[in-house]
Amino acid sequence: MKTLKINGTEYTFQPTTGKVLSTNKNLETKVSGHGGGGGTFRGTGFTNSVKITSKTTIHDQIFIEDSNGTEHAYQLQDFDVSCREGNQLTILAAFKLNKNSGYNFAAINHTTRKTFYSEKNLQKIASPNIFLFLGIFVVTLFILAKIFSGSALVVGLILFLSMLIYYIVRMKQNISMIKRSIVSTDYAV
Repeated sequence: MKTLKINGTEYTFQPTTGKVLSTNKNLETKVSGHGGGGGTFRGTGFTNSVKITSKTTIHDQIFIEDSNGTEHAYQLQDFDVSCREGNQLTILAAFKLNKNSGYNFAAINHTTRKTFYSEKNLQKIASPNIFLFLGIFVVTLFILAKIFSGSALVVGLILFLSMLIYYIVRMKQNISMIKRSIVSTDYAV
């Protein structure tokens, strides 16, 4: 098992490798809309535009048999794993040290030599602590408000944008570090 320290938290990567017994893929689309309506009065009127949005979620159901003959079932969302019966596949999960639950974040298809990621789960693993981020922002804003009393709003806005940029850049750096740390040969069958 590989370990990696991310934002001061140590994660263990736990692989499950085996032969794909069966696979199923489903798509779920959620459509929502709002707006519309309007009115007329004496031959004049208006209508509000309607905004329609949709989100499609990909569900992969994969059954793997490991080298001990144990069968494992995975329900993966938004990985879009390409695999078929007989392929050799590794599912990687990241667990915080001494925790029993974690995030499935990568699927390595050894047969096709392709790796698939859950960007959503990678962001959960790689994001800096939001409460620490907000705490530092509030304390720093309070100190700057005392120093720059007349322009505290402008300084606060600049500080917030700077910290937001730092947060996003740090998360992307962490995701890149995680992806670089996964070498499919580390989990070769």
